Amino acid sequence: MSTTPNLGLTYLTSGQLQPEVTLNADLNALDALLPLAASFANNPATTTGLTYGYYGGYLWGGTTATVVASATVALTASTTNYVQITTAGAVSANTTGFTSGQIPLATVVTGASTITSIADKRPMTVGGGGGGMTNPMTTLGDQIVGGTAGTPTRTAIGTTGQVWTVVSGVPAWAAPGGGVALSNTAPWTANQNVTPVTLTYASTVTPAAGSSNNFELVLTGACTLANPTGLVNGMVLNFCIDQDATGGRVLTLGSLYKWPGGTVPTWVTTASAKNFFSAYYDGAVLRCNGGAGYA
Repeated sequence: MSTTPNLGLTYLTSGQLQPEVTLNADLNALDALLPLAASFANNPATTTGLTYGYYGGYLWGGTTATVVASATVALTASTTNYVQITTAGAVSANTTGFTSGQIPLATVVTGASTITSIADKRPMTVGGGGGGMTNPMTTLGDQIVGGTAGTPTRTAIGTTGQVWTVVSGVPAWAAPGGGVALSNTAPWTANQNVTPVTLTYASTVTPAAGSSNNFELVLTGACTLANPTGLVNGMVLNFCIDQDATGGRVLTLGSLYKWPGGTVPTWVTTASAKNFFSAYYDGAVLRCNGGAGYA
């Protein structure tokens, strides 16, 4: 017998006695990976005529794995059959194409009474083969945790913002500083920008506070900037209010905009003048400050 230094498995040789012993030893060495690689592959032992046989396997859906038994599915003669499986483990075949939301297994071309070719269409998974086991990380915010080493399970964390959880006995994935979370400080190392919202001029303009921190408005006539909707305590809103090429446009503010000393700035209204103010919402009013008439 000869061995390969790359793979390390023992190869069969011609005239070898009891080749099944060597083969079984090799398969035993791959025992942990073979079930994944073979999941939902074609099973030649049960494939005959217009019947397609497949091996069973595991499908991840939610937080647990669904065990799917080996079985067969009937094919249509003289066409291409698309064999697929739902996330619940139901295998079917059709002649139109793979269905969105289902996992492809194979395309099977048939003649009048037999299968002429089979193409494996299973997605790549753990172990490098098709495997049929879908990625358990399917929802934004999912994390991998588990109670025993080598046996991670899928769980969702809702909307708290944490991405990974460190669990004893399981490899821990965690960003420096505890990861990104709503309750953590974020030491950014580069500038963070918020895309401004361009407000459409009307006699009354009502900003949606939740849409951005920054708002831009060009006045083409007299305008009331109404109290923003969707205000939340602690919001900071910035307003760039510019005159059009004609100028002379009067700006009036809603009742929540409050200024130091109770005096609203005198806005510059010359043609194309640029005015700006920032407003902090304290849960009751918008505390405003800013400049006018930027050159």
